[in-house]
Amino acid sequence: MLHALEEYKRGLRENVSFLDCLWRELYGSINACQWDRSITEKEAEYLREKYL
Repeated sequence: MLHALEEYKRGLRENVSFLDCLWRELYGSINACQWDRSITEKEAEYLREKYL
């Protein structure tokens, strides 16, 4: 998930044309971490609210 987050933040900084793809990648990564219990539901909600 950290890689997806860093890539999304880089995309925001650089105003890339494929930001929607990076957004989807980060969203999916957060969900995957939540479902494999790497992060809690509360942490996942926080990340979604902060970055998405």
